[in-house]
Amino acid sequence: MTGSKKLPKSNQEVELNVELRGEGNFGIPAGIAEQVLNWRKDSIDPKARLRHVPPKAWRRYCPDETEVLAGFTWFKNGKISIDDLQALSNSDIGNRELFIATLMWGRGSKNGRMMPFFRFVLAHPAIDETLSKTRAEILEGRPEGAYRLWRESGIRWIHEPWFTKWFFVCGLGENRCGLQPLVLDGRVWRSLKVLKWPNQKRAGKKIGRDRASVYLEYLTTIHSWANEIFRKGPITPLEIEQFLFDKDGKF
Repeated sequence: MTGSKKLPKSNQEVELNVELRGEGNFGIPAGIAEQVLNWRKDSIDPKARLRHVPPKAWRRYCPDETEVLAGFTWFKNGKISIDDLQALSNSDIGNRELFIATLMWGRGSKNGRMMPFFRFVLAHPAIDETLSKTRAEILEGRPEGAYRLWRESGIRWIHEPWFTKWFFVCGLGENRCGLQPLVLDGRVWRSLKVLKWPNQKRAGKKIGRDRASVYLEYLTTIHSWANEIFRKGPITPLEIEQFLFDKDGKF
């Protein structure tokens, strides 16, 4: 597998062309709190949303891990939810199997072009150590450290939109400390940019273009927004992330 093959859009990273400054002090933009709460009234709970799992594709590309997962009811039904992933993350299932379940949820019935990339990731000599170390970092409340570990692992075939899904699922563990990690993909990025985040005019610590620091700032910002909106109505950071995903930059 060479780096010349064009990555599917779902796996492409957003270029950072601004310097991010501040420490989670970017207040929620005007009017967004009301939009989020209205969206919440009309939307399915993100944790209950079902994603289709095409079993033949997974058995073809990831046969060993799929065989372990095949015994679960959600796999037999061909659908997986965040609730299912949470149950897996609190079970004794192995990292590779939890990682594959994460990819199944992320892929859904689309993104079929990602399957060969997934297979190359699983064959990488550093994958098992990387999964173990990044999961430990997440559970110990260090998402920025997990991000750096993944970037430094040499695993080239999945990028921010996918390995932040792994961080999110690791963070569903009951013994996690710190902030709940969230997915940061192209759709979320498009919404954030419309909302002028990141904003290089903010005062405070200069973070620059370091992607791990930007990811931590993203988590801090979304959790801060959730706290602000909660004064007007119940909301979770996950729901805000899903709102940004659903909007896809179209406000």
